[in-house]
Amino acid sequence: MNAVWRNGMLYTVSTGASDPAGWPDERRSVVFWRRIATNGWPLSGLDPVCEMDGQIDGDVVGGVPEWRFMPSINVDPQDNVAICYSQSSTSHFVQMCYVARPAADTLPDIWRTQVMVRESAVTYDVLTDGRCRWGDYSVVAVDPVDGSFWASNERAKRYGVWPFRYTSWTTWWVNFDY
Repeated sequence: MNAVWRNGMLYTVSTGASDPAGWPDERRSVVFWRRIATNGWPLSGLDPVCEMDGQIDGDVVGGVPEWRFMPSINVDPQDNVAICYSQSSTSHFVQMCYVARPAADTLPDIWRTQVMVRESAVTYDVLTDGRCRWGDYSVVAVDPVDGSFWASNERAKRYGVWPFRYTSWTTWWVNFDY
């Protein structure tokens, strides 16, 4: 889970399972997001209220479900929101993606079209000691100079050739304006 508090609102994202009606065999991970009005809590004595929530669901492309995971969220000073996450399926390697929404949108399902930043070219191999730590993070930050968003995500990278190859991870960065 990732969260940010700005202008009296708490914004959170997490990964969870989706079980769309009519597609019981298509259960997959999706990104859940929430906007919670903190109402001056705890000093005000008022309880926080979830004003808006929803999910960024993976598509089913050619009968193959997309899985979304490791989300991060941030909000700029004008309350525009950006979410970065990883996406994968059995038909492609892991991708770095992001979506954004303007502060003026009041419906929970209104997001700009997903942007796929880049796709890994390899799978991440399990290390000889059994560790497989790829995909532990993504991050979205607001540039303090111009207010644009910076997003980063892990990716798999393979070095060397068989039998001396190994897989590690590195990062991708993308800068975008709302």
